[in-house]
Amino acid sequence: MISAMKCVIAALYPEAEPLIHALDLRAAGKNLWKNDGIVLALSGTGPIAAASCTARMLALMPVSWLISYGSAISRAAEGTLVQLSVLKNADSGRTFYPDLLLKTGLKEARGVTGSRVLKETDEVPGEVYDMESAAVFEAGAMVLRPDQMLFFRFVSDHGNEITAERLKQNSQAHAPWLAELIQNLSEPPQPDAAEESELALAEDLCCSVTMSRQLHQLMRYVRLADIDLDQRIHSLYQDGILPVKDREKGKQVLKDLERYGTQ
Repeated sequence: MISAMKCVIAALYPEAEPLIHALDLRAAGKNLWKNDGIVLALSGTGPIAAASCTARMLALMPVSWLISYGSAISRAAEGTLVQLSVLKNADSGRTFYPDLLLKTGLKEARGVTGSRVLKETDEVPGEVYDMESAAVFEAGAMVLRPDQMLFFRFVSDHGNEITAERLKQNSQAHAPWLAELIQNLSEPPQPDAAEESELALAEDLCCSVTMSRQLHQLMRYVRLADIDLDQRIHSLYQDGILPVKDREKGKQVLKDLERYGTQ
């Protein structure tokens, strides 16, 4: 059985080079470096490239942790390293929320991902702007839970010209710390019975990534509010409404559950 790997996705070699050395990774193919437990892949820039690379890595091997690392534009001081707690896709308008169960001590930031290359005169959307993070999350969420994905960005510039050498220097300042964090990551906790039930329900609702997030928020709310939603879900199965045949029907049933659970 192949052991699960910790997988790092970075866009550009100057960003990744210090981390490759800090993790003692060896070349394992085009734009790929690895050792016994960690693999790093270069995606290239942009949401499409990032999503494609992430999907490829998840198809090639079992992954326990997915780490997105690289540079970002921000009005914060150059070189600042942040952990992204909110990811907004500027192209689609969809927003995603990694579960920050792992406490790193880093400042948390709201990230915006887009396909547009910003200029120095452009307003920076969100606290930091990059071209990959949300796409990595969307692709990763097809296989992994939100708490298995980590997103780190160092501020490289404010939309002005940036050189490969400056990218490398900024990354070098954080690579030893990040390498130690990655090496010390333990196996993610396995889902408990409630999480397993939620995953099964999401599958029976034909949930998209956004629907899965809505379902997760609903289930967390009803547990905290001590609302019994199980009987309603059980009746949907008894009446043959669940599992649904397509996503549109799943959306209708999810809305019904939201009304029932929040009335």
